[in-house]
Amino acid sequence: MSTQNLTSLFQLIEKYSPWFPEYGTMNVKDWDKVGSDLKRAQQEGHNIPFSAWSVWSAVKTALEPFHTEEEEEEFQDDIESLITKSLIISKVNHHSLI
Repeated sequence: MSTQNLTSLFQLIEKYSPWFPEYGTMNVKDWDKVGSDLKRAQQEGHNIPFSAWSVWSAVKTALEPFHTEEEEEEFQDDIESLITKSLIISKVNHHSLI
């Protein structure tokens, strides 16, 4: 992995995941979100070079052994919270239409 490819990836991250340098951490959950942001940018027609995906994948592979049960539980809690909030919003919207 060249320094140039790593630098290029982090320039793309600054552009398409501006939240990451300030709020993100080097964990699998945040890194997956960075990947989603880059994928969305590519789908919108922005050029994300193959070398950026290679570096992103290598970093994810390096992070995965450090993924803990606690992170998984937090992720599940986040999902459950989002579902609950979505259901509440859906009910409120439904009642406001009546």
